[in-house]
Amino acid sequence: MPSDIHERAGPPEKEFESLLVDLFRRAGWRVRQQFPSDSRADLIVDSRDKKFIVELKRSAEGRRDRLIPLLSQAILQAQAAAGQFSESVIPVAVVASRHIPESVAKQVKEFALSHAPNVGIGVIDSEGFRLFHGFGLEKLNSERSAPSHLGLPIHGESSSYLFSDLNQWMMKILLGASIPESLLSVPRNEYRSGRQLAQAARVSVMSASRFVRQLSSQGFLDERKGSLRLVRIEELMQRWLGASRRNTREIPVRWIIPGGKEQLLSAVRSYSSRVHAKLSQPRNPQAGRLAQSSPRICIGLFAAADLLGFKFVHGVAPHLYHERLDPDALKQLGLSVENAEGRPDVYIRIPENEEAVFRPVVRHHGRPLRKCAICRLIVALEPWLTQVVIIGGWAHRLYRLHPSAQHIEYLPLTTLDTDIAVPARLKVIDTDVRERLIANGFEEERLGQDQPPATHYRLGDAKTGFYAEFLTPLFGAEHGRDGKTKATRRIADIVSQQPRHLEILLVAPWTVSLSGSNGFPFERPKQAQIANPVSFLAHKVLIHNKRTRIKFAKDVLYIHDTLEIFGARLDDLKGEWRTQVKLRIHPNAVRKIRRSATDLFGQVNDAIRDAARMTGARKLSPEGVRERCNFGLAQIFS
Repeated sequence: MPSDIHERAGPPEKEFESLLVDLFRRAGWRVRQQFPSDSRADLIVDSRDKKFIVELKRSAEGRRDRLIPLLSQAILQAQAAAGQFSESVIPVAVVASRHIPESVAKQVKEFALSHAPNVGIGVIDSEGFRLFHGFGLEKLNSERSAPSHLGLPIHGESSSYLFSDLNQWMMKILLGASIPESLLSVPRNEYRSGRQLAQAARVSVMSASRFVRQLSSQGFLDERKGSLRLVRIEELMQRWLGASRRNTREIPVRWIIPGGKEQLLSAVRSYSSRVHAKLSQPRNPQAGRLAQSSPRICIGLFAAADLLGFKFVHGVAPHLYHERLDPDALKQLGLSVENAEGRPDVYIRIPENEEAVFRPVVRHHGRPLRKCAICRLIVALEPWLTQVVIIGGWAHRLYRLHPSAQHIEYLPLTTLDTDIAVPARLKVIDTDVRERLIANGFEEERLGQDQPPATHYRLGDAKTGFYAEFLTPLFGAEHGRDGKTKATRRIADIVSQQPRHLEILLVAPWTVSLSGSNGFPFERPKQAQIANPVSFLAHKVLIHNKRTRIKFAKDVLYIHDTLEIFGARLDDLKGEWRTQVKLRIHPNAVRKIRRSATDLFGQVNDAIRDAARMTGARKLSPEGVRERCNFGLAQIFS
């Protein structure tokens, strides 16, 4: 059977052609790949109002003297191919290489503008860099993915294909050991080779072996202990987000007969039951290839988060992933595209990475799939809730429940651990914190060589990966008289770490009410203290020079999102700073915080660029992140 890929292209060029196809399809455009012919371009792309004829050329090196001759050839071939169409079509010439410096890409663009202004042009490389120009192609532009800190060379397969559809599916399998079963349905085992991984993933041995080589060549795989173990996971996740920053086509639909808030879940269950029953029947041999199976579907984004127990967003139309747009499937679900533009009830998404989306779906059986792990922690700490303060990622999540927060449509940053700030003394009752944690299912996990050793309190019976760690302010010298670091101390029989500047997070904490109405299934509402957002922001500023690049990039995003959550109350936060927080911290810290808008966000830097890449589908620009952080911090801390 002949290939549907242009045979003139060698294997590396095929990879770039597939990358280009993926790029166009994610923009919602239709793509047809051409069969071999000297007079036909590689791709025909239809963006509804325009049709493009695309010719792709690949260079082994991303140098100007190599790319411009190839671009010239691609321009001529695209123009010749476009001339064979009776309708109006736009010729597009694209050049690609493993790595193309931005300065070279701009020179290539200037050459094309001078010599072929009526041709669209594109420059792409294996590291996520995309520079297109002309006829609306600019929407495909994206910045380069973050470089490896290890400076590892990339050999063999294209680094872009580290995040192909099947590779994303296999990556989820390798990550499965550290993600709860309730959140990710993947085979869970120890894999020692690409062959074993291929068997588990139900992919070809060649695909799995190539994936393993790609991970290894880019420094994301540790095979020293005989098994495939991912390393540098935070950087890998950032690269993954960067590779996913593409336009996504959404199709608004409406209920034919509206049926209340449970209608989506009920419709998906009914549809899935019918599909399962159909698959269980003997196959009709006379149906042949014309009998197409029903498309896979699953609930996604905010609606999925709600069902999984993360109820932090309200009033947003739910999203439903469909393997393909199928009118019969929509009808079975009770949905219609007619007259849905103005006020849609549901959005349909058609993912390009369909295997990575549909293979690891989890099943919902009428209750949230994720037990409320933090609820167990709240119950354990109930006698001390007026003294301890939730800080870190969970404080940031809980900000959305505060009356001063404004509605934000994107999901909060996720975290499986909860940081609890503890004062030096807790009130004494007939039991201690450690006993109550153990009684509520937490187990101690001791780490490091400090005395007492740093300890994570991990929820042992729910397989959620959730754990709590406790932190207490460090006052005075960092070392004791014996020369040892005062890294930890014991309070109420728990081990608490002692980082610098933590005291600011205990200043004037805010309170949120946790109840069944906002996703916390307590019989009676419970009041929990969370870090004052002004303290939260100030603390991120004070510790920035102690953070790794990746962690500080995440802190930048925390700062940005916190400012957005309370964007309508910046004057109130300024009052908190002046009357509460500023008066309780050292003058040197005050000066550092007041300079933060300029010192940290005066101009775009690597941490800000990394933070912008982490936003994925939100597609924030580095300048946008910088501008909001600079303005917000200046308003609060001036």
